[in-house]
Amino acid sequence: MICTVESNCLSNKERFLALIAERLGECSIDYTEKMRVIQTTRKSGEPHSAAGVLLLLHFRNIDPVSINNNGQFIIQLIKRSVKVTQPGDLSCPGGLLHNILDPLLRPLITSGLIPILQGNALKYTQMKDHATSRMI
Repeated sequence: MICTVESNCLSNKERFLALIAERLGECSIDYTEKMRVIQTTRKSGEPHSAAGVLLLLHFRNIDPVSINNNGQFIIQLIKRSVKVTQPGDLSCPGGLLHNILDPLLRPLITSGLIPILQGNALKYTQMKDHATSRMI
């Protein structure tokens, strides 16, 4: 499915979210290789760190009282702190991966107790190899 102005998919909540999950799920990703490179740099003078970024999509209904999904998606950005590189820039929120906390949260996310990864997004994640699926 191609999202165009004519197809009106940006105002159709379920259709647009399904399209995003499908496109991201079909992308080839090399997280395992990237993590291997990051780990090898830890012994060097310039160690790299793993980080993640979230693109926050918010669907705003035109009529909040209506049960219809008539509305539009909004991309929610943040203004970068003055304490980081490129302060003041608009960006997506994110941060470094945490070696202790992130593995503890993984079961809560993959079980559905924290509803971050669900539906087709979860299905596509589970279709990846085991190491990649765990990194996602």
